[in-house]
Amino acid sequence: MDVATFSVYYGGNWVTSEDEEDAYIGGEVKIVECKPEEFYTKLGSELGEAFYGKKVSYNYPYEDSKERKLLCERDSSLKKMCDGARWVKFVNVYLVDSEGDEEIGAEPCEEELRVERNVANFIDEDDDEQFDYHNTPPNSDDEGREEDEVKEDGTSSKTDGGKTSVKLFVEYKTVKLLDGYCKILKSRVIAKLFLDDIRSDPDFKPRTIEENILKNWNLVATIDKCRKGKKIALEIIQKEHEEQFYRLRDYKAELLRSNPESTVELNTILDDDGSEIFHRFYVCFANLRKQWCTWCRPIFGLDGCFLKSTLKGQLLAAVGRDANNGMYPFAWAIVDVENEDNWTWFIQNIKKDCKNLQDGQGYTVISDRQKGLINAVDRELPKIEHRMCARHIYGNLKKLFPNSSEMKGLFWSVAESCILSEYEANLDRVKAYDIRLFEAIMQRNPANCSLAFCTPTASCIDVHNNISESFNNAIDPSRYYPMVEMLEIIRRRAMQRIEARKKKAEDHKGRFTKRATAFIAEEQTKLKFTKYVSGSSDGRCEVLDCGKSVSLHMGMRTCACRKWEMSGLPCRHALRIINKKKLNYEDYTSEWYSNAKQNHIYSSSIEPVNGLRFWKNSGSVIKPPPALVEEIQNTKGRKPKPKRKKARHESPTKKASRKKRIMHCGRCGEAGHNVTKCKNPVSEKNKSKKKTPIDDGLDSLTQTQTTQDQE
Repeated sequence: MDVATFSVYYGGNWVTSEDEEDAYIGGEVKIVECKPEEFYTKLGSELGEAFYGKKVSYNYPYEDSKERKLLCERDSSLKKMCDGARWVKFVNVYLVDSEGDEEIGAEPCEEELRVERNVANFIDEDDDEQFDYHNTPPNSDDEGREEDEVKEDGTSSKTDGGKTSVKLFVEYKTVKLLDGYCKILKSRVIAKLFLDDIRSDPDFKPRTIEENILKNWNLVATIDKCRKGKKIALEIIQKEHEEQFYRLRDYKAELLRSNPESTVELNTILDDDGSEIFHRFYVCFANLRKQWCTWCRPIFGLDGCFLKSTLKGQLLAAVGRDANNGMYPFAWAIVDVENEDNWTWFIQNIKKDCKNLQDGQGYTVISDRQKGLINAVDRELPKIEHRMCARHIYGNLKKLFPNSSEMKGLFWSVAESCILSEYEANLDRVKAYDIRLFEAIMQRNPANCSLAFCTPTASCIDVHNNISESFNNAIDPSRYYPMVEMLEIIRRRAMQRIEARKKKAEDHKGRFTKRATAFIAEEQTKLKFTKYVSGSSDGRCEVLDCGKSVSLHMGMRTCACRKWEMSGLPCRHALRIINKKKLNYEDYTSEWYSNAKQNHIYSSSIEPVNGLRFWKNSGSVIKPPPALVEEIQNTKGRKPKPKRKKARHESPTKKASRKKRIMHCGRCGEAGHNVTKCKNPVSEKNKSKKKTPIDDGLDSLTQTQTTQDQE
């Protein structure tokens, strides 16, 4: 038979001595004899839970310990080991817990693995060319209440990766155990299998865990075991959060060390016992700040989104626009709630970092209609142009008028009106269509979200905060993770975005960016509605648009429609003159959209940051907010049953006793009997009371006896 002997070392760790020799210290040894290809199945049945989740390496008897090789069931390493075992007939196998491996260069810690899995799925959001910003945006106020979309393999669509070990675990067990029961499928194993699901949804039910185990892996787990597994998972999650809160000050120090001149602010609150409790955390990397202030247009969006882990809070972000009108986040913060105080603190930090911002003169900000944010902007940036997001207004109107098919076009024609006369004409169209819709729009003050009332300083015709919503969507996976992991995922994805767009800018051959060129191409299709009339030597021209006269000034790059100066891109009227005089449209396009600007914006990125194991430990302890601990504790175990409300005569701490109690009749009021045995007439005190069925029966019996006596 093709059988090999495996000497399995488990329960210990690798240690490197001063002379750089590796030694396996501690643990036990088990001898396993089996066919090489059945090694994993045999070892799993022999060691049980002790085998699960371990890093496996091996070497042959004639090899040094440093020549050991990693072994994985799902890749070519298993085949290589089997081929060698058939010839040598003896293999040394070592099991090591990843967290306990002291070897330099070993696998990263679990936190870094989760970050790596998350950023590995990065896709540049700038590639989405089909996005319709007219549609209702994802409402940040409703986030966290949506149901998870479950894929056919049973994994949640919210979590990234994390299921590989589950499939490894099942493959070698479902073959042998046909009854569905598995000895090593214990509560702690179940906790690790569904850790990501419970992390993203603390209300993930034990019954759902039981059903998923049966559906996906054809294994049977009792409901009590699933309930215990969920409890263990919640304890692991709580420990993760607490440990990462403890490292926040270390994380701040590492960011400032690796990215000099950056701003990282950590605010805490002193508890009654003198301990520090987390309050808020602000990050603005020096290179991002410098690039935005120097090369991006003077416009940015402000928005907040919910954190979706057991840590209930908000992530605030300031997001600018690059030369291709893509998002460029340059500052973000974690706060407990989206209110005026936190928005004021966030904007104050941005003002300190971006010196040119000052009181907002010459800048534009776009946000939703959150009251605290509006007040904070008015106070800290009194001279800034504040545009309200039209998409949020449209989303609210759509809920009020769900069956109005023409409402979408009517509303956006009002929001995108560039001149006052056009704005008023479109409002009249809304009024003629439905007076109720007109009144609903006017209640929301459409002047705050219409281009007719905006200035051209930002060279942007956006009346929506789609850029901020895109950022919220881009960081969505990170919002399920503990604090430091979440911040690291956001940072690393920002680095990936910069690298990807830098390459695109370098590969782009045109003078202007892709979206700027597409905008001009769209305006070119409307030239058929225009006709050149006349021009003068000073650059003044006149064009007919659908029979209406429109004046332009080519030297000042202005048009009566205001679309040219608002966007910085030639409108169809300007393009008619350009085509007539055989000019180059690129000479009349704003340099804000040049590919050279795009190259400058992405020429510098965030500096690399060391992983958690390299951080200097400050020894300071920062506690998570009380709301976090309460949220986790409230989701542990079974839901407590409500206590029965006790009557006035009952003891609040122990069961009521009948001893030494004097019974009184509710009919006559005398002591020693109750209503059912009472033969006395109703007392004057109880005559006004509503009779019970028992009272009615007794009255009838008394009347019958009286009648019989009289007869």
